[in-house]
Amino acid sequence: MNTGHSTDGETDSGIVERVVGEQLYDALFEDGNRVAMLLEPDGRVVDANAPALALGGFDRDDVVGEPVWATPLFAGTASRAVRADVRCAAAGFPASGDREVDTEDGVVVLDVTLQPIAPAEDEVAFLLLTGVDVTDRERRVAALGRRVERLEEFVRVVSHDLRTPLSVASANLEFAAERADLPELDRADRALDRIDALLEDVQSVASRGYTVEERTRVGLGTVARAAWAHVDTGDATLAVESTTHLLADETRLTQVFENLLENAVEHGSTPSASPSSALAVRVGATEDGFYVADDGSGLPENAFGSVFEAGVTTTSDGTGFGLPIVESIVLAHGWAIEAGESADGGARFDVLTDPEDPDRATARQRDGVVASQ
Repeated sequence: MNTGHSTDGETDSGIVERVVGEQLYDALFEDGNRVAMLLEPDGRVVDANAPALALGGFDRDDVVGEPVWATPLFAGTASRAVRADVRCAAAGFPASGDREVDTEDGVVVLDVTLQPIAPAEDEVAFLLLTGVDVTDRERRVAALGRRVERLEEFVRVVSHDLRTPLSVASANLEFAAERADLPELDRADRALDRIDALLEDVQSVASRGYTVEERTRVGLGTVARAAWAHVDTGDATLAVESTTHLLADETRLTQVFENLLENAVEHGSTPSASPSSALAVRVGATEDGFYVADDGSGLPENAFGSVFEAGVTTTSDGTGFGLPIVESIVLAHGWAIEAGESADGGARFDVLTDPEDPDRATARQRDGVVASQ
């Protein structure tokens, strides 16, 4: 790092390294995925790392000594917010927020944090600005918002226009069954039950919402076993191979497991390894999150890219809404989900609890895995 002046014989970098730690300081400025800028307490730029220079399209000499909110990176719509962040950090309080910045390739959203650097009990000597590109995440949020609006309108129409005639049909069917014992009436009753199940699933997708505001620390195994108890599992077995804990909405996470486990039992009822044995389902942790896998018949190869689409099902009696509900809850947590093949030839679903982490490639390199984010 290059710096322009010293304080009492100690260089700028020496002061910052002494306060935040040399290894952490070097990591921040050498991280190729993170914007980093060292500022004076009044917001003037002391130094900027390579990602900041590349993203803003400027040279170091162009911005050193300039207010950070006047640099090409933050001079647009983010200028006022970044200036307020500087005032907050200069007073000794960290500041953060998503900031839109203008680049040569268009608008990029940075998750910006301004951290005051104060040696011992001294006044703030510098500000450390860091930023992570979260543009893809914001695009997903915006796209999800549009999907929510369409879904809410659809649910409104479904609830209003179908519930009443469905109730009338059910009442008349019950009356007819009291007067005659016909197999056609049984088939009609099953058809009405299926319609009712479809309506409940559609309404569940909408009523659950797409944001998670409160999270608690929940055990992966505890939630998985509680969900297993709610599912008609037949002869299938469950093995939980983790003691991991997550920060999540426990009720919604339980529904994720209920739907994934029910999907495993209903769609993978014939184990691929030994058709005569009972289905085995496993739940475990990964470096990126957690997984649910089975040794059943697996997902059709042509279904990997469509299993999270509403209405898509591989069985005649499925509603096609179980996995879309899973996806909506996963996305509401800010996570991602992938569908693929398990080591036993069955289905496997990986939930990535840190989808912005570049190291999550290990889960994505599995053959046939398709992500939904």
